[in-house]
Amino acid sequence: MCRSVVRAQLTQLSQALAAHDERKTLAALRVLLPLFQDVPTALRRTFLVSVLHHWHRQGLPPDNLVRLLPSGKQEPDILRLTALTLEHSEWDTALQMWHSYLTTATAAGLLSATGPEVARVLLRMADLFPPDPEALFDALEVESEQQLRRRIRTGQLPACFDRAALLERARAADPAPQVFRALVAHYDQWGDPKRAEAEAESWRHTHPHDLEPLLYLIRAAERRGAIRKALTLLADAEGLDRVHPEVRQSRFRLLLAGAERRIKESKPALALDDLERLAHEPRASEGDHPAYLLALRWVAAQQRGDTAATAQLEQAPTTAANPVLRGLILEAIGASLKVKLPPFPAASSSPSGTISGLARACDLFRTLDRPLTVPAALLKRVEQHLASASATQLHALCAGGL
Repeated sequence: MCRSVVRAQLTQLSQALAAHDERKTLAALRVLLPLFQDVPTALRRTFLVSVLHHWHRQGLPPDNLVRLLPSGKQEPDILRLTALTLEHSEWDTALQMWHSYLTTATAAGLLSATGPEVARVLLRMADLFPPDPEALFDALEVESEQQLRRRIRTGQLPACFDRAALLERARAADPAPQVFRALVAHYDQWGDPKRAEAEAESWRHTHPHDLEPLLYLIRAAERRGAIRKALTLLADAEGLDRVHPEVRQSRFRLLLAGAERRIKESKPALALDDLERLAHEPRASEGDHPAYLLALRWVAAQQRGDTAATAQLEQAPTTAANPVLRGLILEAIGASLKVKLPPFPAASSSPSGTISGLARACDLFRTLDRPLTVPAALLKRVEQHLASASATQLHALCAGGL
């Protein structure tokens, strides 16, 4: 090896990397790679690892570099750094590189088959997948999860493209909370609520002091109408952390669901009793919760035929809530509880008041985990004046799915 040539090319390589100049960097590498073929293995590996490390740090596109690197059996460090370099541009190739790294490092005894280290690699591999299942199907040219699994079984796709299997391997290697969290999120996103709940239950029993799986199970039970089970889970959650914001919010939502169920069952007297107890909950006075509770009281009083209470409550919503917000709450309650409400005046408000009312409704119904349907006319009115909306209001509208 000619030391002067190597020194000159290394200087050019260093300067080109610092300047983020891919063309000059590749030119220097084309000269240097053949020169490093006959040096001791440790020196050659150090050179390749250094190149990959700095290429990754500079964020240069990996395609031309990977094509330039020598093929054949590679060391774990080179496979790992190649995977890191490819992650941001070719997730599928990076995934296979990580799989090769796992296999090679495990066989060489550099990585144990179980433990947090291998679980961390498997979680990183799982994080490479597109978050949207449809985007994944498009990338892998399949039409469904069934077809994806079939192609993996028949060898048309590598086994590492089974994201659930990667996460399950991570759990077997190290059943840590972050692994369970990823598993629950995966099955929840992929439309398998039973499996997501099963993983949350497993997480709960493996880590009995973790609050997160209980919060997930409470919401899951609540959404399918299993209020009694949700209340049992809530009691366990309160045993861990009674003042946690999500625990308090879950308690408020579940007690609210009980009052709503009374209205739906045409038991307004019991509903009013529930609402009276609910009024003493800390969350009852937060945000726009009072407006929602007031609307429920009005509906229950109407259902009971208590004209005096109805007349009294009819004055309160005008001052307690934006008229657009009040109208949306009443419409939503009537639709979700399937109760017939007397006609009430259409909400009229200024453009700023209309935007404020809809943004507040989005925040309120998302917090309560209740469905919100927005009339087309109201949505059109808001769209015409979006330029005057604040950043907070725009965020609320977007988070509300509008």
